[in-house]
Amino acid sequence: MKIKEKIMNATVMGVMKKKGQKAIEELDAKSENAIQESEELLFRLMKDNENTEYGKKYHFSRVKTIGDYKKEVPFSTYDDYAPYIERMIYKGEENLLTTYPIRHYALSSGSVGLPGRGFMYWRQSRCFWKTAFPKGRFPQPLLSLI
Repeated sequence: MKIKEKIMNATVMGVMKKKGQKAIEELDAKSENAIQESEELLFRLMKDNENTEYGKKYHFSRVKTIGDYKKEVPFSTYDDYAPYIERMIYKGEENLLTTYPIRHYALSSGSVGLPGRGFMYWRQSRCFWKTAFPKGRFPQPLLSLI
């Protein structure tokens, strides 16, 4: 390997190492309060969706603690959501599971059961695309229904 290539490789590796260290530090900082962050997200999602059909059925407006959540919202599987998702896809109904605009529907492979459909709302979509394609180098996501 030529001296120029060695210098270039060392420089690139140094930059990558610094960026990786910075990313680890950011992740560590964010994970310091992981439980609190998760609870805040849960309660924000429930507040935002308390007037959906599902939110009314399980009294999201009453949920103020994790204990309330455990009492009001039953354990669920895809089969519990499938009828709502089908209505959203085929009948165009809104405010069933979420108040957020749906950006994308996807067909799952069924790796842990039968294939099913899921959806991604705008905040999830934005987070996914920013993470997958940093610095805006990403193709415009398809907003079509699958």
